[in-house]
Amino acid sequence: MNDKLENIKLKKQLSQYREANNLVNFIDDATIKGGYRVVRTVKERNAIDCCHRKLGMRVMVIGQDYSYKDYILKGDDCSNEDWVLIDNGNVVGTVNDSDVTLLDDYSYLDITQSIKTQQDLNQVLAEILVSLLSANVVGDKHYTHNQTVPSVMWIINHNLGKKPSIDSVDSTGREIKGHVEYVNENTSYIHHSGPISGKAFCN
Repeated sequence: MNDKLENIKLKKQLSQYREANNLVNFIDDATIKGGYRVVRTVKERNAIDCCHRKLGMRVMVIGQDYSYKDYILKGDDCSNEDWVLIDNGNVVGTVNDSDVTLLDDYSYLDITQSIKTQQDLNQVLAEILVSLLSANVVGDKHYTHNQTVPSVMWIINHNLGKKPSIDSVDSTGREIKGHVEYVNENTSYIHHSGPISGKAFCN
C-alpha cells in the first residue's frame, strides 16, 4: 500500500473517530501515523495497524509489571520483527517474555522454581491453574460435570452429599457465570441466559 492510500485511510479513520467521540481539537495517539505511542502490552504494540506505522516511530509498552519498555520501529514492511528495544537512546535489540525482568517479588508463591522473568511467571501461573482445575483435594469430594449439549439450564447430579462451590467454563475454557440453584445436597442447577455447553467443577 503506497503512502497516498495510507494517508487517505488514516484521514478517514481520524474523521470517523472525531465524529463518533464528538471531538474537535483532540488527538489520541491511536489515531496518528508514526510519532510516539503508549500501550499496555507487546500484543497491543504488535496490533498497531500498518497504516499507522512509520519508520522511526516509538512505542512505550508499560507492561503488566510496569517495566516500561521503549521500542523503535526500524523497518517499514509492517513486520513485528522490526520493533527493537531501546535504552537511553541506544538500541538494545528485540525483546520477548523471557527477556522482561520482573520488578515485583513473587517468592510468596512458595515454589522451588525461580521467577525472574515474565516467561517464568507465565509458566508458573499456567502450572498452578492446571493443578487447580485437575486437583484431587485430599479428604474432600469433587465432581466435574460435562455439558455437551448446549442448554440454558444445566442439571448437575454430583452426589457429593453437600452443597459444593461450583465454577463453570464454556466449551472454549472461558469462565462463565450462571445462577447456581441448590436443589438438594446431591443435585444442583446452573441457569444461564442462553443455551451454552461446557464444564462445571463442583468442590
